[in-house]
Amino acid sequence: MAARLTTYLVVGIVAATLIAGLIVGAQRDDNEGPVDLIVHNANVYTADENGAPAEAVAIRGNHILRVGSNREIYRLRQAQTTVIDAGGATVLPGFNDANVRLVEGGLAILKDGRHNSDPADAAGESPAGSATRAERLDAVQAAVTEAHRLGITSVHDVGATPEDIEMYDELRRAGDLALRVYAALELEGPFDESLLTRLAALWKDFSDDPRFKTGAVILELAAKADAPAEDVRGPFAQPGSAPAMEADELNRFVRLLDAQGWQILAEAHGQATVRLALDAYLHAERSNQAPERGRRHRIEGAEAASGADLPRFAELGVIASIQPGQVDDGPARPGAERSLAALDSSDTPLVLGSGWPSAPLDPMVGLEAAVTGLAMSEELKTSVAAAEHRVSLEAAVNAYTSGGAYASFDEQRKGTLRPGMLADIVVLSDDIFAAPSSRLGSTAVAITIFDGKVVYRRHE
Repeated sequence: MAARLTTYLVVGIVAATLIAGLIVGAQRDDNEGPVDLIVHNANVYTADENGAPAEAVAIRGNHILRVGSNREIYRLRQAQTTVIDAGGATVLPGFNDANVRLVEGGLAILKDGRHNSDPADAAGESPAGSATRAERLDAVQAAVTEAHRLGITSVHDVGATPEDIEMYDELRRAGDLALRVYAALELEGPFDESLLTRLAALWKDFSDDPRFKTGAVILELAAKADAPAEDVRGPFAQPGSAPAMEADELNRFVRLLDAQGWQILAEAHGQATVRLALDAYLHAERSNQAPERGRRHRIEGAEAASGADLPRFAELGVIASIQPGQVDDGPARPGAERSLAALDSSDTPLVLGSGWPSAPLDPMVGLEAAVTGLAMSEELKTSVAAAEHRVSLEAAVNAYTSGGAYASFDEQRKGTLRPGMLADIVVLSDDIFAAPSSRLGSTAVAITIFDGKVVYRRHE
């Protein structure tokens, strides 16, 4: 009996020692390992619904180590730690622009220094079509530099070609892609089995990497704006919103893409085409088993949805993708601002982007448009009734950060500021949560951190 008790005692001591060792090791991992970068004296907005208010962030390598108070984070500082004083300004996850044409935007910069092209130019022939590979490589680097200046660390390229995908991967393998790119292949007919076969081969080769991947396709559903009047049909038709393909054809192709697991982005921008896309997604859901990673189909230009169709987004789990800066600069779309507010107040996943190069790339422009009201007159923006047309600043920031990560199936590694996430961070020049919303558009990016490294620092 005594021997047995002795054995139990020894086992207990060994177990306690092992547990204590694990605890100490975990503490040492946080407190005694290398801390490469600290951002402190900030209003840290984590974009994480479970995240508590914070003042500082610690980075180890290319991941976030800890988020917390100035005191608990600053005590992790070591001799080799780079320390950034945010001066009380807002610190956010790196912006994720969910709607850009990266190569076109870069080519516009290289051509004449424009950071956004004239919308009239954007409606014409794309400059990317005649560019050489060398010019396209230079364009990507120019676009990345501009993105860093504006605090953007991730983009969804919604006009990618197979050649672009190979180019992005070449840059990634060479260590020259300092931006996280999610490429949506722009599809043109004929929509047949051979196209599906080619798509499947592309996705297999470029499926999931923190810096570059694909897995999405974008379909242009609206006919050109200059389509003959007789081509604009239906009770919800607006100029430029005539469907570019028949409902049966769209339903069939969406069903086939959905069966392969593709995420589908429908470029709509009109009530008729929004409804067409929602009908196609419903048809696919009824016809196919859900893919292993789930469905996260999107509608680009979702603010054009009719009131009757707004509830269908949440019912189908469809992501509403909106380019608020583009809406504000372009022709007013009836009810656009009300649709944005209604989508935000429902369970609809919301994501924001710029539409660059046909609108400014700057996320602060988009945030101001979303918070102050889309496509509104100045008189309406200042009225009491304007409140129903707006989203909160928190909701807008989430749609430009964690929302973008969710929309590319990346929420497990980016889009929020919490331990273990990729260290993509933007330090602003002001505390946007304390300043009037009218100052959002004039707020600048002070520092951009990508993959744990400072890639942009503003010089006064």
